[in-house]
Amino acid sequence: MDDIGGVPIGLAAQLREAVVSLGTDGTIEWANTAATRMLRVSEQELLGTSALDRVHPAEVARALDGIAFSADHPERTAVVPFRLRRGDETWADVELMSSVVRAPDGDHLVLVLRDATPRRALAEALASVAAGAPIDVTARWLARVIESRWPATLAAVLLEDRHGVRLLGAESWDDDLCAVLVEVHQSRELWRAAVATDEVAVRVDDQIPAAARAVAARHGLTTFAVAPVPDPGGGHAALVAWFDLTDAASMEFGHASDELRELLRLGLERQHHLGQLDHAVRHDELTGLLNRAGFLDLVDQLERELQAADQAADPAPGGHRRAALLYLDLDAFKPVNDGYGHAVGDAVLQVVAGRLAELAGSWAVARIGGDEFVLLGAGREGLADEAAALADSAVASLAAPIEVAGHDGDVLILQVGASIGVAVTDPGIEVHRLLERADGAMYSVKAAGGRNWSVRLPG
Repeated sequence: MDDIGGVPIGLAAQLREAVVSLGTDGTIEWANTAATRMLRVSEQELLGTSALDRVHPAEVARALDGIAFSADHPERTAVVPFRLRRGDETWADVELMSSVVRAPDGDHLVLVLRDATPRRALAEALASVAAGAPIDVTARWLARVIESRWPATLAAVLLEDRHGVRLLGAESWDDDLCAVLVEVHQSRELWRAAVATDEVAVRVDDQIPAAARAVAARHGLTTFAVAPVPDPGGGHAALVAWFDLTDAASMEFGHASDELRELLRLGLERQHHLGQLDHAVRHDELTGLLNRAGFLDLVDQLERELQAADQAADPAPGGHRRAALLYLDLDAFKPVNDGYGHAVGDAVLQVVAGRLAELAGSWAVARIGGDEFVLLGAGREGLADEAAALADSAVASLAAPIEVAGHDGDVLILQVGASIGVAVTDPGIEVHRLLERADGAMYSVKAAGGRNWSVRLPG
């Protein structure tokens, strides 16, 4: 055989793409240098062996079907993903393009093998978006797409939101490169230019801060590129990448990153929507406080944290971490609701929620029933005193008159007051039991006339 698919063998041998030719019996009769490099074998180890022995066992049947298809339809070219066994027993993800070459000595099946890592990484990124995975998972796959498409490239996703500035998916970055990216970001000029035009911004030489340029040079990198992506949750996001060639950044990344930017945008959008749904599920629609489900999730989380702290060999200064809970029930809410209607009652609950949230500080506040609220806090030495002070403040605050609008627009001045039960964990007492203990203390206060608080002691 003098040529491969019309390309002289001498030229095919020099192609950067891996090319393999199979004989009629499926043995490998010829391979170029790119193919032996991809499969990590010598030419002697590869030639004369069965091509099917290189195919992943789960894909052999598909390979046999492909060979039969090529034989029956020699005028067609098929492109199929496969995993091929390398010489070091690892698997190479490839896209295999097959075609039949007619020759005097018979038909030859010519295979062109292309690295499928970018395609698989892109599929994983898409799957992460569809599954609603955290954005850092999608970012990791997008970075792998870029780094596998363009050699000598380091990529990541930069996200600036209410959590601050984060670099996601930067698995290939060392600490120095991560640090200088913050410097590049803080210069703001590059980001403003990219966001204003919604286009890829490429910077080289003195357009990059000196410290960042020096660190990049040590890694053989010369060019920095930013591909902005709108973040529906506020702030901004971008695909960011360092390149060793400016042309790769401006031509390849600049023109070929649209699909990756769109995928990142979809991932951010989905995360934002899932966050809104999660907030709706865990929060009370009327007051905006945590609802019962959100409160119980918080209790579970705190329970795990306290258990981990108790298992520590040496407790932190101030003793073991503890939890405290205030269970609050309004004293005169039913007459308000019955006498003035639910709209006025809802307005009163909103005022109560606002006052409690203002008092709570670092404590979590939840509405777990019609006029029932809880405050949950954690701390070490002095937590019981903090809970007592908060209970005093809550009783005083909710005893004060509440002004709301009546049905006819007049201002109503109402008073409700609250009964509060307090409970604090001791070693061996689960956080879940606090609600039961505080509930008992609250009912003792209510039975005594209300507008006060009481602590339920262990036992």
